[in-house]
Amino acid sequence: MSILTIQRRLMEAGRIRIGEKDPERGYPKKLTTFRLTSRDRAKIEQAAELWGGTVEPWDSPAGPQWQVTTDASALDVVVPPSEMAFSQFYELWSAGGCQRRCDGVTEQLTEGPCVCDPDDRECSIHTRLSVMLRDLRGLGLWRIDTSGFYAAVG
Repeated sequence: MSILTIQRRLMEAGRIRIGEKDPERGYPKKLTTFRLTSRDRAKIEQAAELWGGTVEPWDSPAGPQWQVTTDASALDVVVPPSEMAFSQFYELWSAGGCQRRCDGVTEQLTEGPCVCDPDDRECSIHTRLSVMLRDLRGLGLWRIDTSGFYAAVG
């Protein structure tokens, strides 16, 4: 039996990204392959061996990390049970972090009612999927985030 007050999930090993900031234009652009980022250089180096690409340092908003833009347009993954793998909320973000997180009825941060106007929401949809990369050694989840409408309803 597990302790119910302790979070039931594996450590996050890194992120799977489907875009990157265009240095010339300053806004995100879509990639045709995957960009993996992590604080763990060894995991990124192993990913480069498996799926191609060059390991580079990356100055993430959360601090120094490593990245590789792979040559792979598909990755074999293992999806853990849904409570560990998937979340979807309406969220409002500012420079101070997440201000609201709502399921459409209940605002999760205050446990009060959702305050967005359903016809004109300030919040945007955020969908997160955590997977294990099947061919990468070690345990840990790799998270892919999207705020796209079609990912949310698809």
